Amino acid sequence: MVGELAVAYWTAGAYLTGDIDVVMPYVPETDACLGELGFEKQGRFWIPAEHGVFLEAPGSVLAPEEETVRARLRSGRELRVLSAEDLLVYRLHEFVATGHSDAFGQAVMLLDVPGLDRRRLATRIQKEGLGEALEEAAGRIRAGGRFESWELHDLARRLQ
Repeated sequence: MVGELAVAYWTAGAYLTGDIDVVMPYVPETDACLGELGFEKQGRFWIPAEHGVFLEAPGSVLAPEEETVRARLRSGRELRVLSAEDLLVYRLHEFVATGHSDAFGQAVMLLDVPGLDRRRLATRIQKEGLGEALEEAAGRIRAGGRFESWELHDLARRLQ
């Protein structure tokens, strides 16, 4: 599980979403298998007939440096969730590319995840060239400042 549902997982529901983003190999049997589970393929999404939540597979594999953790569902089944550190890096990349406040807000929320491996996060951020994005945002937030939408777009443009 990746994307906004992973953000919801790591923030204990402080962030909510209406879609499920997963990384899974796409093979011809995928559509048939999801069809048996009640999903209907509509463009790049699979939508269940009786719910408004939809499933999307934005990728078929994780990058070699990305990690997941096991999460146990109430049903007893397990799924893999993108690590909070890698999810934060992904959200920072999205923010720098788009200037969207949602991506920025999610990255900020992820900074408070209990057990966040700050050493691994710092290494990933440095490797990805995102240090300036995080440092500027963190400094402003620590000082009690907020960002206006235009300021976020301006920050993203400067970081590109």
